[in-house]
Amino acid sequence: DHKAELQKMPYDKFKTSFVVSDNMLNEINQEAKNLKIKYNDKEFKRSKNLLKNNLKAYIARNVYGPEGMYPIFHENDAEFRQALKLFDQANKLSKGYVQLGINKFRVK
Repeated sequence: DHKAELQKMPYDKFKTSFVVSDNMLNEINQEAKNLKIKYNDKEFKRSKNLLKNNLKAYIARNVYGPEGMYPIFHENDAEFRQALKLFDQANKLSKGYVQLGINKFRVK
């Protein structure tokens, strides 16, 4: 258990420097094997980066609380990042302005 050690690390440092290692994933895989959970190497390799990101997010939640989890959880979520970019357009839409390409229209 490294929670006390990680709690000494500022969140920003954790976010930028903490890395879920292949060894950590191997330990989880071994635990799953011990629990007789079916392992699929092809699916594991396909999901490896997602697993690392999610594990880092859950470790952050355990150490820093829920507010530490979600910024990491959404780091690699392209749809979430795109939605954040569109908030300004949503605000314009709510005021009756719609932008399509280079033309602007006033909704009546």
